[in-house]
Amino acid sequence: MELVDDALSPDACADWLARLGDSAALERLMETLVTPPVEYHRELLEHGWMMALQDGTRSVQELSALQRIADRLGVNPVQLEFWRAAWEAGERELGSCAVAIAARVLEDLGKSNVERDDLLAEGIERLPGTMDAQWSWLAEAATPMPESDLVRRLLGLSKVRRHNAFRLAQRVLDVTDTGDAKSRLDELAIGVSVRRE
Repeated sequence: MELVDDALSPDACADWLARLGDSAALERLMETLVTPPVEYHRELLEHGWMMALQDGTRSVQELSALQRIADRLGVNPVQLEFWRAAWEAGERELGSCAVAIAARVLEDLGKSNVERDDLLAEGIERLPGTMDAQWSWLAEAATPMPESDLVRRLLGLSKVRRHNAFRLAQRVLDVTDTGDAKSRLDELAIGVSVRRE
C-alpha cells in the first residue's frame, strides 16, 4: 500500500486495507477483474513475489497464491519458474544492497570495524536468504561502499526495489537501537527518492 498511497484517498486506502485482510474477498474480487494485458503479467507477478518477502519469508500459502494468480493470468508454469529464478537472483542483489546501505550507515555513525561487523552479522540474520548469501553479504560489507557509489547502485534499481532495499536495511539496523541510525538511513533514502515512514 505504501507504493500507491499517494494515488489513493484515505477512504480508498482504508477500503483496500480491509480487503487485503480478507483472503476470500480477495479471491472473489480477483474473479471479477479484467485480465491485464500480457505485457504487464511479469511485472504484476514480480510485485506479488516482492510483497511476499515483506515479512522476511515466503510461506507456502503466499507461493500458492502467486501460482493461482499466474494461472488466472494464463502464465505457463515453466515461464513462472524461469521468472522466479530471475527474481531470486534479484533478491540476492537486493540483500546485498540492503547490507551495503546498513554498512554505510554504521560507518557514518563512526562505528569501529569490529563493532560494525558484529552489528551487521547480527542484523543480517534477520534477512531472508541462504547462509551462503548472508556470508557473502557480510564479506561485501567489510569495506563499506563510498556513498556516491552506493547512490549510483541504488538509482540503478527500480523504485520498488529501492524501497525494499531500505526496508531490509532497516531490519538489519534494528539491532543498533539508536535514533541516529534511523536519521542517517532517512537521509540516504531521500537522496535516492525513497520515502520512508
